[in-house]
Amino acid sequence: MAGDTFSLTNRLDYIRFFCYILEIIYCSFYVGGKMMSKEEELIERLMRENEEFSKIKQAHSQLGKQLDELEKRPFLTPQDEMEIKIIKKKKLALRDQMEKILMQYR
Repeated sequence: MAGDTFSLTNRLDYIRFFCYILEIIYCSFYVGGKMMSKEEELIERLMRENEEFSKIKQAHSQLGKQLDELEKRPFLTPQDEMEIKIIKKKKLALRDQMEKILMQYR
């Protein structure tokens, strides 16, 4: 449009600025070279300060590694498939325990 001073370059600048503001809003602070949300910060704090949470989180991570190894196999036996289901249920139970602890600190 004639006389329109809102050019494409200005629009891109506004979009970039808007995205930058959104990033600031969704990320509460900058730690160790990475943006962390409040939830991630809480988890990191509990890993340091709450032994029960730390043990549960480590067990959850270990099960995740076992699950990854099983799922990498080119062929799964019926026993492998059963083990995958068991691991997923255990991981979910551990996740529920972590969530209960997190709720106490929110």
